Amino acid sequence: MKTAQTTRNIIRCCLLAAIIGMGGAGPGLLAGNPGCVKPAAGNEPLVLTYVANCGVLLASGDTKILIDALFDKPNPEYRAPEPETLDKIMKGEPPFDGVDLVLVTHNHPDHFEPGLGVRYLDAHPNAVLLAPADAVDAMRRAAADWAKIGSRIVALDLKAGEKAERTLAGIPVAAMRTLHSGDRDDPMNLMYLVELGGRRVWHEGDSNGKPEVFRAFGLSAGSVDLALIHYWFPLEPNCARFLQEILKPDHIALTHLPIRLEGDAPGKIDMVRQYYKDIGLLLPGAAPKFIGSQAGGECSPKSLFGQPAPGAEPAKFLPETLAAGACPHGQPAFAPDGTGVFWSAIRLDDRTQTIYYSAFDGASFSKPAVAPFAAPSGNGGPAFSPDGKRLFFSAELPPAGDSSAARTAICVVERTGSGWGRPEPIEPTVDDRMTKGQVSVARSGNIYFSGRVLTERAPGIYVSRYSEGRYAPPEKLAGPLADVPLLVDPWIDPDERFLLLSCAPPEGPPMLTDIGISFRRADGSWSAPERLGPAVNTEAFERFPSLSPDGKSLFFIRSLSRQFVGDQAHFYRVDATILDEFLGREPTPWRGGGKVIR
Repeated sequence: MKTAQTTRNIIRCCLLAAIIGMGGAGPGLLAGNPGCVKPAAGNEPLVLTYVANCGVLLASGDTKILIDALFDKPNPEYRAPEPETLDKIMKGEPPFDGVDLVLVTHNHPDHFEPGLGVRYLDAHPNAVLLAPADAVDAMRRAAADWAKIGSRIVALDLKAGEKAERTLAGIPVAAMRTLHSGDRDDPMNLMYLVELGGRRVWHEGDSNGKPEVFRAFGLSAGSVDLALIHYWFPLEPNCARFLQEILKPDHIALTHLPIRLEGDAPGKIDMVRQYYKDIGLLLPGAAPKFIGSQAGGECSPKSLFGQPAPGAEPAKFLPETLAAGACPHGQPAFAPDGTGVFWSAIRLDDRTQTIYYSAFDGASFSKPAVAPFAAPSGNGGPAFSPDGKRLFFSAELPPAGDSSAARTAICVVERTGSGWGRPEPIEPTVDDRMTKGQVSVARSGNIYFSGRVLTERAPGIYVSRYSEGRYAPPEKLAGPLADVPLLVDPWIDPDERFLLLSCAPPEGPPMLTDIGISFRRADGSWSAPERLGPAVNTEAFERFPSLSPDGKSLFFIRSLSRQFVGDQAHFYRVDATILDEFLGREPTPWRGGGKVIR
């Protein structure tokens, strides 16, 4: 049965190989959904950070290996490291600080530039470099002072088929000489098998891709946790058979993808994804790959973002990232695999709003960038579905037909194994009669959002119910909640037991907001909101409440500006036990309180 299935897989691979083409080399950054896998006791997670082409950073705890990342002028068919990334590498800025070992597979300009290698070792006196002998000879010719760096360079002059083992910077390394792609003897190509944090990683450089060569080196003798291989391996019959039946790696990161195939390849890999445990293309702009979780395997902002536990008093949360140059204006949407965070913000110069993303590499956050699926303006309020497979957000759409009326909608985008799909509007929510704001999604699929019918003055909270694969038109939440003016920014409990929201204090200015909680009643209607206490609600604006995925942190935005949109708006985080006095008891009438207006 297994043999028949593998044969079918390989036949499919033959067809796909003809579609995508063979040979070449390319770029990337893994954009799979690795999830959180609890590591063996005492092991740190293995973090894979993509640089360009076959260039990667491997990290586990304080140990770091840089492979094929020191180049800047490759063949234009392939991507070079982004200038900002290369600058971080050369300066040793996070996550590229403290690199112990640099590995070079071969001396080609899309893998290695000898002058950069010399400059790197000159700037980082603790790093050790291992490379083929011809790459080291090129470094020697480029160096002004070889004596300064030569003692930290290990050159291997192997014949094709030979293998050498070394322990460098405390890291076990096996180097294996193969012919280069195209069965060329020049330049020397070294494959590497390294052990890092108790996990084995195979990087095949630019080998000739022949499984009989791989087997001769004994690669199947032990488990491989991560294989860094050419993008076409799972699409070529012999390599596919080797991966599926012999090597069986837990994780596969596909490298060396030509720029011309970046749009086409993800769909081809998705077609064979089911035959592998975890496989993904290295594509530009995707998040680092975590193999194993941190701190006990718990998936949460606390464990994956390295932040201290929330306290009883609210504190700013990542202000240097989440409020960098723009006013945050929505709930934070944490990637379920802990690789980053999405949020919407309003630029202070032109007051346009869009969705931003910052990747987390295990040590620091990347510079905020517009999310790959978001328009430059008119998008906001991102929220993951509870299963983490989809991201919902509100959007402004172009007018329909000859109409000049602006339309808004709730859109959804799915996370694929190689990035993000195309955002699609949820048709029953598309109209030109209502604005739409912050979105929140229940486990049932029901979508809650804030909106204002243009013929009405006050905004309210709406739900678009999901049933049998379809969404119903939005309906306003009923009950005492509907009688309260200025209700916005809902966050729905996944089981729809209660709502966190923003509401106006009865004794305050009309547009000032506090944070409250509303409960679903037995008849399906919603109670009037109770405002949270003075630790959360102050004289400032408080808006956009939400709970972290693990339920331990309450997030909200507090703005000290005279208006909510300003440079004094920041995300705050507080221990979610602050809700204990409200949860677990019947709701009481909306009492106000919690804020003093002067």
